[in-house]
Amino acid sequence: MTQSLADDSFIDLGAWLTESVNIAFASKEGTAFVSGDGVLKPRGFLTYDLDNADDFTRTWGKLQYVATGATSPSAVQLADAIVALSVKLRAPYRASATWLMNRDTMRIVRQLKDTSFGLLLWSTDGRIVDGIPDRLLGFPVAVCEDMPSAGASALPIEFGDFQQGYQIVDRLGVRILRDPFTARPFIIMYCTKRVGGDVTDGNAIKLLRYSTN
Repeated sequence: MTQSLADDSFIDLGAWLTESVNIAFASKEGTAFVSGDGVLKPRGFLTYDLDNADDFTRTWGKLQYVATGATSPSAVQLADAIVALSVKLRAPYRASATWLMNRDTMRIVRQLKDTSFGLLLWSTDGRIVDGIPDRLLGFPVAVCEDMPSAGASALPIEFGDFQQGYQIVDRLGVRILRDPFTARPFIIMYCTKRVGGDVTDGNAIKLLRYSTN
């Protein structure tokens, strides 16, 4: 922005810019917590090596997955895999466990029906109920648009306790440095934020994996 625009504007452009930058950083942070490579950004939990072995038997640092058994699983295969995934999480992590998936995966899961009566598997009574928070197998569901969609080799569903499994280190606030000299009459705004993230307990995070072929 120009200095004259900053001086003559009715609104506080500095505050508006800060809010916009915070929104942009929040979006990038969310992506990094899921799939970041750890280079100048947090490392996402989806970047870890996987193993289908249970806790205490797989190599430390690998996350456990449950396979669907197909690249395009049937309703029965997907429902069985989701149930199997839910029981892989041990008692110390179940109290605060949450499902994590994007909206398209949520649609697929919500439309699962049993083969006998066509009742929805998502709800407790097989019917769509308004006004009730989303819960799957008794655990809350959080929508994360950064989670991958269902497909071959994809990891579209996470189940676990993020408070114990993933550590975020965040220096609060965005640092803004105003430079009115380099590009006069424009003011250059340098915005920086320091944040890190990494898996600290792989036993607290479980993943659903679609088959590769």
